[in-house]
Amino acid sequence: NRGRDMVQYLESIPGTPKLPPRTNPADWMLAVIGSGVALDRRVDARVFTEAWHRSRMKVKASRLIEGAGTPRPGSKPLAFKRTYERSLCQQLPVVIKRQMQAAWRNVGLNFTRLLLLPFLGLMFGLLFFDMDTSDVAGVNSMNGFLFVGPTFCAVLFMLTSVPFIARERAVFYRERASNTYSSFAYSTALLVAEIPFCIVYTIIHASITYWMVGPKDDLGVFLHYTLVAVILSINFSSIGQLLVAVVPHKDIAQMLTGTVISLCTLLGGFFLPLPSMAAGVKWLFWINPSSYSYHVAAAIVFHCEGADCPTVQTVSSQGVAVQTVSDFMEHQIGYVYDDRWLMTIGAGSIVLGSHCLMALSLRFLRHLKR
Repeated sequence: NRGRDMVQYLESIPGTPKLPPRTNPADWMLAVIGSGVALDRRVDARVFTEAWHRSRMKVKASRLIEGAGTPRPGSKPLAFKRTYERSLCQQLPVVIKRQMQAAWRNVGLNFTRLLLLPFLGLMFGLLFFDMDTSDVAGVNSMNGFLFVGPTFCAVLFMLTSVPFIARERAVFYRERASNTYSSFAYSTALLVAEIPFCIVYTIIHASITYWMVGPKDDLGVFLHYTLVAVILSINFSSIGQLLVAVVPHKDIAQMLTGTVISLCTLLGGFFLPLPSMAAGVKWLFWINPSSYSYHVAAAIVFHCEGADCPTVQTVSSQGVAVQTVSDFMEHQIGYVYDDRWLMTIGAGSIVLGSHCLMALSLRFLRHLKR
Protein backbone atom coordinates (compact mmCIF):
# COMPACT_ATOMS: atom_id res chain seq x y z
CA ASN A 1 0.00 0.00 0.00
CA ARG A 2 3.04 2.28 0.13
CA GLY A 3 2.80 5.03 -2.47
CA ARG A 4 -0.73 3.99 -3.47
CA ASP A 5 -2.00 7.57 -3.87
CA MET A 6 1.05 8.54 -5.89
CA VAL A 7 0.71 5.53 -8.19
CA GLN A 8 -3.00 6.11 -8.77
CA TYR A 9 -2.40 9.79 -9.49
CA LEU A 10 0.37 9.17 -12.03
CA GLU A 11 -1.49 6.31 -13.74
CA SER A 12 -4.50 8.60 -14.19
CA ILE A 13 -2.45 10.88 -16.46
CA PRO A 14 -2.90 9.79 -20.09
CA GLY A 15 0.16 8.11 -21.59
CA THR A 16 1.72 7.07 -18.28
CA PRO A 17 2.78 3.37 -18.25
CA LYS A 18 1.34 1.16 -15.52
CA LEU A 19 3.39 0.17 -12.49
CA PRO A 20 4.93 -3.25 -13.28
CA PRO A 21 4.52 -5.97 -10.63
CA ARG A 22 7.19 -6.22 -7.90
CA THR A 23 8.63 -2.80 -8.78
CA ASN A 24 9.69 -0.10 -6.34
CA PRO A 25 7.12 2.73 -6.74
CA ALA A 26 9.81 5.35 -6.14
CA ASP A 27 11.99 4.01 -8.98
CA TRP A 28 8.96 3.76 -11.26
CA MET A 29 7.94 7.34 -10.43
CA LEU A 30 11.40 8.69 -11.29
CA ALA A 31 11.41 6.73 -14.52
CA VAL A 32 8.03 7.91 -15.79
CA ILE A 33 8.63 11.59 -15.04
CA GLY A 34 12.05 11.45 -16.70
CA SER A 35 14.29 11.88 -13.63
CA GLY A 36 15.52 8.33 -13.15
CA VAL A 37 18.44 6.39 -14.58
CA ALA A 38 16.23 4.52 -17.05
CA LEU A 39 14.42 7.48 -18.61
CA ASP A 40 10.95 6.96 -20.05
CA ARG A 41 10.11 9.65 -22.62
CA ARG A 42 6.56 8.52 -23.46
CA VAL A 43 5.06 11.54 -21.68
CA ASP A 44 6.47 15.07 -21.80
CA ALA A 45 7.51 16.36 -18.38
CA ARG A 46 5.36 19.46 -18.94
CA VAL A 47 2.25 17.27 -18.95
CA PHE A 48 2.93 16.24 -15.37
CA THR A 49 3.35 19.88 -14.34
CA GLU A 50 0.06 20.91 -15.93
CA ALA A 51 -1.73 17.89 -14.48
CA TRP A 52 -0.46 18.68 -11.01
CA HIS A 53 -1.71 22.25 -11.10
CA ARG A 54 -5.21 21.01 -12.10
CA SER A 55 -5.36 18.14 -9.64
CA ARG A 56 -7.21 17.89 -6.35
CA MET A 57 -4.02 16.57 -4.69
CA LYS A 58 -2.37 19.95 -5.11
CA VAL A 59 -5.32 21.67 -3.39
CA LYS A 60 -5.16 19.14 -0.56
CA ALA A 61 -1.36 19.46 -0.21
CA SER A 62 -1.55 23.26 -0.24
CA ARG A 63 -4.13 23.20 2.54
CA LEU A 64 -1.96 20.86 4.60
CA ILE A 65 1.08 23.09 4.15
CA GLU A 66 -0.87 26.23 4.97
CA GLY A 67 -2.36 24.62 8.05
CA ALA A 68 0.99 23.35 9.26
CA GLY A 69 2.54 26.78 8.76
CA THR A 70 -0.14 28.68 10.64
CA PRO A 71 0.29 28.61 14.43
CA ARG A 72 -2.70 27.71 16.53
CA PRO A 73 -4.26 30.41 18.73
CA GLY A 74 -2.48 30.59 22.07
CA SER A 75 0.50 28.52 20.91
CA LYS A 76 4.09 29.61 21.55
CA PRO A 77 7.08 29.44 19.20
CA LEU A 78 9.24 26.36 19.48
CA ALA A 79 12.13 27.05 21.82
CA PHE A 80 14.86 24.97 23.42
CA LYS A 81 16.22 25.36 26.90
CA ARG A 82 19.80 25.25 25.63
CA THR A 83 21.59 25.53 22.32
CA TYR A 84 23.07 22.04 22.33
CA GLU A 85 21.33 18.79 23.17
CA ARG A 86 24.33 17.54 25.16
CA SER A 87 26.45 19.34 27.71
CA LEU A 88 30.09 20.22 27.11
CA CYS A 89 31.24 17.31 29.27
CA GLN A 90 29.27 14.94 27.05
CA GLN A 91 30.41 16.58 23.82
CA LEU A 92 34.13 16.50 24.56
CA PRO A 93 34.70 12.70 24.73
CA VAL A 94 32.78 12.09 21.50
CA VAL A 95 34.40 14.91 19.52
CA ILE A 96 37.89 14.11 20.84
CA LYS A 97 37.52 10.43 19.94
CA ARG A 98 36.35 11.29 16.45
CA GLN A 99 39.17 13.79 15.93
CA MET A 100 41.83 11.35 17.13
CA GLN A 101 40.50 8.70 14.77
CA ALA A 102 40.59 11.18 11.90
CA ALA A 103 44.19 12.14 12.71
CA TRP A 104 45.25 8.51 13.11
CA ARG A 105 43.69 7.52 9.77
CA ASN A 106 45.39 10.36 7.91
CA VAL A 107 48.15 8.31 6.34
CA GLY A 108 49.76 11.21 4.51
CA LEU A 109 50.07 13.33 7.63
CA ASN A 110 51.53 10.59 9.81
CA PHE A 111 53.82 9.23 7.13
CA THR A 112 55.28 12.69 6.46
CA ARG A 113 56.00 13.28 10.13
CA LEU A 114 57.32 9.78 10.74
CA LEU A 115 59.63 10.05 7.74
CA LEU A 116 60.94 13.59 8.18
CA LEU A 117 61.40 13.83 11.95
CA PRO A 118 63.87 10.90 12.28
CA PHE A 119 65.63 12.18 9.16
CA LEU A 120 65.96 15.66 10.66
CA GLY A 121 67.12 14.08 13.91
CA LEU A 122 69.87 12.15 12.13
CA MET A 123 70.84 15.23 10.13
CA PHE A 124 71.22 17.42 13.22
CA GLY A 125 72.87 14.58 15.10
CA LEU A 126 75.53 14.16 12.41
CA LEU A 127 75.94 17.91 12.01
CA PHE A 128 76.58 18.47 15.74
CA PHE A 129 77.90 14.98 16.50
CA ASP A 130 79.77 14.73 19.83
CA MET A 131 80.15 18.51 20.03
CA ASP A 132 83.32 19.72 21.75
CA THR A 133 82.53 22.62 24.10
CA SER A 134 86.06 23.33 25.29
CA ASP A 135 86.20 26.70 23.48
CA VAL A 136 83.85 29.56 22.68
CA ALA A 137 83.14 28.30 19.15
CA GLY A 138 82.08 24.91 20.47
CA VAL A 139 79.89 26.46 23.16
CA ASN A 140 78.18 28.69 20.59
CA SER A 141 77.64 25.68 18.32
CA MET A 142 76.04 23.79 21.17
CA ASN A 143 73.93 26.85 21.86
CA GLY A 144 72.79 26.83 18.25
CA PHE A 145 71.80 23.17 18.48
CA LEU A 146 69.68 23.80 21.56
CA PHE A 147 67.74 26.43 19.62
CA VAL A 148 67.54 24.89 16.15
CA GLY A 149 66.87 21.26 17.08
CA PRO A 150 63.53 21.64 18.89
CA THR A 151 62.47 24.53 16.65
CA PHE A 152 62.76 22.53 13.42
CA CYS A 153 60.75 19.72 14.96
CA ALA A 154 58.03 22.16 16.03
CA VAL A 155 57.97 23.90 12.65
CA LEU A 156 57.24 20.58 10.94
CA PHE A 157 54.19 20.10 13.14
CA MET A 158 52.90 23.54 12.22
CA LEU A 159 53.41 23.08 8.48
CA THR A 160 51.72 19.68 8.41
CA SER A 161 48.77 20.64 10.62
CA VAL A 162 47.57 23.55 8.48
CA PRO A 163 46.34 21.54 5.42
CA PHE A 164 44.78 18.89 7.65
CA ILE A 165 42.76 21.39 9.70
CA ALA A 166 41.81 23.44 6.63
CA ARG A 167 40.16 20.42 4.98
CA GLU A 168 37.97 19.81 8.04
CA ARG A 169 36.83 23.40 8.48
CA ALA A 170 33.91 23.06 6.06
CA VAL A 171 32.67 20.02 8.00
CA PHE A 172 32.88 21.99 11.24
CA TYR A 173 30.86 24.87 9.80
CA ARG A 174 28.11 22.50 8.69
CA GLU A 175 27.95 20.69 12.03
CA ARG A 176 28.07 23.91 14.02
CA ALA A 177 25.17 25.29 11.97
CA SER A 178 23.10 22.31 13.08
CA ASN A 179 24.24 22.81 16.72
CA THR A 180 25.89 19.39 16.85
CA TYR A 181 28.60 20.59 19.23
CA SER A 182 30.16 23.83 20.43
CA SER A 183 33.18 25.63 19.00
CA PHE A 184 35.06 25.12 22.27
CA ALA A 185 34.53 21.35 22.10
CA TYR A 186 35.86 21.24 18.55
CA SER A 187 38.92 23.41 19.24
CA THR A 188 39.69 21.35 22.35
CA ALA A 189 39.41 18.15 20.32
CA LEU A 190 41.87 19.50 17.75
CA LEU A 191 44.39 20.33 20.47
CA VAL A 192 43.99 17.08 22.41
CA ALA A 193 44.21 14.97 19.24
CA GLU A 194 47.57 16.53 18.38
CA ILE A 195 49.15 16.00 21.80
CA PRO A 196 49.85 12.22 21.51
CA PHE A 197 51.45 12.67 18.09
CA CYS A 198 53.56 15.59 19.35
CA ILE A 199 54.72 13.52 22.31
CA VAL A 200 55.65 10.39 20.35
CA TYR A 201 57.31 12.05 17.37
CA THR A 202 59.15 14.65 19.44
CA ILE A 203 60.52 11.96 21.77
CA ILE A 204 61.82 10.07 18.73
CA HIS A 205 63.44 13.23 17.36
CA ALA A 206 64.87 14.34 20.71
CA SER A 207 66.24 10.88 21.55
CA ILE A 208 68.20 10.79 18.31
CA THR A 209 69.59 14.31 18.42
CA TYR A 210 70.29 14.64 22.13
CA TRP A 211 72.35 11.50 22.59
CA MET A 212 74.23 11.94 19.30
CA VAL A 213 75.21 15.51 20.18
CA GLY A 214 75.66 14.82 23.89
CA PRO A 215 75.03 18.17 25.60
CA LYS A 216 75.07 16.62 29.07
CA ASP A 217 75.07 12.98 30.18
CA ASP A 218 72.22 13.36 32.61
CA LEU A 219 68.85 11.61 32.33
CA GLY A 220 67.06 14.37 34.23
CA VAL A 221 68.40 17.00 31.85
CA PHE A 222 67.34 14.89 28.86
CA LEU A 223 63.81 14.46 30.20
CA HIS A 224 63.46 18.18 30.88
CA TYR A 225 64.86 18.97 27.43
CA THR A 226 62.37 16.56 25.86
CA LEU A 227 59.53 18.09 27.88
CA VAL A 228 60.16 21.61 26.62
CA ALA A 229 60.62 20.26 23.07
CA VAL A 230 57.21 18.54 23.28
CA ILE A 231 55.60 21.73 24.60
CA LEU A 232 57.18 23.71 21.77
CA SER A 233 55.79 21.25 19.19
CA ILE A 234 52.32 21.54 20.71
CA ASN A 235 52.68 25.33 20.69
CA PHE A 236 53.53 25.53 17.01
CA SER A 237 50.82 23.03 16.10
CA SER A 238 48.20 25.05 18.00
CA ILE A 239 49.41 28.26 16.33
CA GLY A 240 48.96 26.60 12.94
CA GLN A 241 45.41 25.65 13.92
CA LEU A 242 44.79 29.22 15.04
CA LEU A 243 45.92 30.61 11.67
CA VAL A 244 43.50 28.30 9.84
CA ALA A 245 40.65 29.49 12.06
CA VAL A 246 41.47 33.19 11.58
CA VAL A 247 42.14 33.52 7.84
CA PRO A 248 39.63 32.65 5.10
CA HIS A 249 41.84 30.44 2.90
CA LYS A 250 44.37 27.69 3.40
CA ASP A 251 46.95 29.34 1.13
CA ILE A 252 46.88 32.51 3.22
CA ALA A 253 47.37 30.46 6.38
CA GLN A 254 50.37 28.69 4.84
CA MET A 255 51.92 32.02 3.89
CA LEU A 256 51.38 33.35 7.40
CA THR A 257 53.15 30.32 8.86
CA GLY A 258 56.33 31.56 7.19
CA THR A 259 55.91 34.95 8.86
CA VAL A 260 55.24 33.39 12.26
CA ILE A 261 58.23 31.04 11.95
CA SER A 262 60.51 33.93 10.98
CA LEU A 263 59.38 36.08 13.91
CA CYS A 264 59.68 33.21 16.39
CA THR A 265 63.17 32.42 15.10
CA LEU A 266 64.48 35.99 15.06
CA LEU A 267 63.02 36.92 18.45
CA GLY A 268 63.58 33.61 20.21
CA GLY A 269 66.65 34.81 22.07
CA PHE A 270 69.31 33.15 19.91
CA PHE A 271 69.99 35.61 17.09
CA LEU A 272 69.01 38.54 19.28
CA PRO A 273 69.65 37.66 22.94
CA LEU A 274 67.32 39.04 25.56
CA PRO A 275 69.92 41.39 27.15
CA SER A 276 70.55 42.97 23.73
CA MET A 277 66.87 43.57 22.89
CA ALA A 278 65.45 47.06 22.95
CA ALA A 279 62.85 47.76 25.62
CA GLY A 280 60.09 48.12 23.04
CA VAL A 281 60.78 44.69 21.54
CA LYS A 282 61.09 42.57 24.67
CA TRP A 283 57.35 41.97 24.87
CA LEU A 284 57.66 39.96 21.64
CA PHE A 285 60.16 37.75 23.42
CA TRP A 286 57.70 36.95 26.19
CA ILE A 287 54.89 35.91 23.83
CA ASN A 288 57.24 33.79 21.72
CA PRO A 289 57.02 30.03 22.46
CA SER A 290 60.51 29.44 21.07
CA SER A 291 62.11 31.75 23.63
CA TYR A 292 60.74 29.81 26.60
CA SER A 293 61.85 26.41 25.35
CA TYR A 294 65.24 27.70 24.25
CA HIS A 295 66.02 29.41 27.55
CA VAL A 296 65.02 26.35 29.54
CA ALA A 297 67.16 24.09 27.34
CA ALA A 298 70.16 26.42 27.62
CA ALA A 299 69.75 26.78 31.39
CA ILE A 300 69.63 23.04 32.13
CA VAL A 301 72.51 22.21 29.76
CA PHE A 302 74.98 25.01 30.51
CA HIS A 303 74.33 25.58 34.20
CA CYS A 304 77.03 24.27 36.49
CA GLU A 305 78.01 24.82 40.12
CA GLY A 306 81.24 23.88 41.81
CA ALA A 307 84.98 24.02 41.22
CA ASP A 308 85.04 21.43 38.43
CA CYS A 309 82.82 23.35 36.03
CA PRO A 310 84.16 23.60 32.42
CA THR A 311 85.77 26.88 31.47
CA VAL A 312 86.47 28.79 28.26
CA GLN A 313 88.74 31.65 27.30
CA THR A 314 86.86 34.76 26.25
CA VAL A 315 88.22 37.83 24.53
CA SER A 316 86.79 41.27 25.23
CA SER A 317 87.91 44.90 25.25
CA GLN A 318 89.40 44.26 28.67
CA GLY A 319 91.59 41.42 27.39
CA VAL A 320 91.54 37.64 27.68
CA ALA A 321 89.64 36.15 30.57
CA VAL A 322 88.75 32.66 31.74
CA GLN A 323 85.11 32.10 32.56
CA THR A 324 83.01 29.09 33.32
CA VAL A 325 80.70 28.06 30.51
CA SER A 326 77.78 28.59 32.86
CA ASP A 327 78.68 32.21 33.62
CA PHE A 328 79.58 32.95 30.00
CA MET A 329 76.27 31.69 28.60
CA GLU A 330 74.22 33.17 31.41
CA HIS A 331 75.71 36.58 30.66
CA GLN A 332 75.35 36.12 26.88
CA ILE A 333 71.82 34.68 26.74
CA GLY A 334 70.35 36.12 29.90
CA TYR A 335 68.75 32.96 31.25
CA VAL A 336 68.09 32.41 34.94
CA TYR A 337 68.58 28.82 36.04
CA ASP A 338 66.26 29.13 39.02
CA ASP A 339 63.42 30.16 36.69
CA ARG A 340 63.63 27.04 34.51
CA TRP A 341 60.38 25.54 35.79
CA LEU A 342 58.64 28.89 35.70
CA MET A 343 59.67 29.26 32.06
CA THR A 344 58.40 25.73 31.39
CA ILE A 345 55.03 26.67 32.82
CA GLY A 346 55.11 29.84 30.73
CA ALA A 347 55.58 27.76 27.58
CA GLY A 348 52.58 25.66 28.55
CA SER A 349 50.48 28.77 29.19
CA ILE A 350 51.05 29.87 25.59
CA VAL A 351 49.39 26.63 24.48
CA LEU A 352 46.33 27.52 26.52
CA GLY A 353 46.37 31.06 25.16
CA SER A 354 46.49 29.86 21.55
CA HIS A 355 43.69 27.41 22.29
CA CYS A 356 41.46 30.14 23.72
CA LEU A 357 42.11 32.40 20.74
CA MET A 358 41.26 29.57 18.36
CA ALA A 359 38.02 28.80 20.22
CA LEU A 360 37.03 32.47 20.01
CA SER A 361 37.93 32.61 16.31
CA LEU A 362 35.83 29.55 15.52
CA ARG A 363 32.98 31.01 17.56
CA PHE A 364 32.84 34.46 15.99
CA LEU A 365 34.53 34.15 12.56
CA ARG A 366 32.90 32.42 9.61
CA HIS A 367 34.61 32.12 6.26
CA LEU A 368 31.68 30.89 4.20
CA LYS A 369 30.96 31.55 0.53
CA ARG A 370 27.22 31.68 -0.11
